[in-house]
Amino acid sequence: MGEGSNPPVLVKVLAKDSDDILFECSHNKAQRLVANGQALWVRRKKPGIIRSRIKDLRPINMTRPLRTKLYGNCQVLSPEGDVMFHCNEDKINWYMERNLAEKIKDDPLTIQLKFKPNGPGHIGDEYYLTEKVNKCVCCGTETQLTRHHVIPYCYRRYFPVPVKDHSYHDVLLMCVNCHDDYERHADRLKKELAQKYEVPLNGLGWYCDRDVARVVMYAKTLKNQWDKIPEAKREEMLQPIREHYKKQDIEHKDLCDASGLDALVITDNYAQHGEVIVQKVGNIEEFVKMWRRHFLTSMKPKHLPQYWDVDRSIYRENVQRGYKTS
Repeated sequence: MGEGSNPPVLVKVLAKDSDDILFECSHNKAQRLVANGQALWVRRKKPGIIRSRIKDLRPINMTRPLRTKLYGNCQVLSPEGDVMFHCNEDKINWYMERNLAEKIKDDPLTIQLKFKPNGPGHIGDEYYLTEKVNKCVCCGTETQLTRHHVIPYCYRRYFPVPVKDHSYHDVLLMCVNCHDDYERHADRLKKELAQKYEVPLNGLGWYCDRDVARVVMYAKTLKNQWDKIPEAKREEMLQPIREHYKKQDIEHKDLCDASGLDALVITDNYAQHGEVIVQKVGNIEEFVKMWRRHFLTSMKPKHLPQYWDVDRSIYRENVQRGYKTS
């Protein structure tokens, strides 16, 4: 950080059921937590505050390196001898330990199923059946790798089940640095979508009760700085708290309770940003392709897996599995 520059203003993340500060994060990461439905804004003005909507929200670097390789490149053959899919060695051992397959060769490790599977797997699909390298698709490094979902989770979670359950084509390997770099580009596109479809990143159907918010703010200030506040000002700050509790005498316990009040009001019409966007875009396939093109334009990846295709249909795997696509 250069001399004279200001440190970044971080957003405080509060626990779901109390005002305990779980951790602090950047404004962009706070927006991502809100967009993913994991938190709600308490105060957007700097310094911002969000409240967790789940019990076990933890400090996140948003991207963590994988502990094991994503691509095992082991082959699984059908009883007829066709390559059905690739997997890691753990999956191979699972079949072998249950006597569901026999080993065919060691390099690459290949097994053949002894039973008739429910579906054809990826027979004939060059993308899935081509060996893949465990390296960042952008810079090519082979360390600190993580999964990157080309279509952000906040939208993908609202896709039809057959589509979101079989979207391996749009899960790529990136190093942590490249992933974090792209997330900044992705956040800008999310903001553009929010403006285009008039759906804020923190969703629709909620509001902040300003009266309760004022009670919380005054209670916290009085609780922590009672002796430093002039008596006339104390009386002014106590009045909204008295009105809220409908009593004249406010005790320290009341201030503690008031400090933990939730000013956010969720209406029956509340909906996540991603949910409304997916409903409004209509053509999910074009929406997916838009994100693929955005990734290519933003990052210019030089190491994409062979046969990865911007125009690949999101329904291709579903046809193989017998799902209806209309």
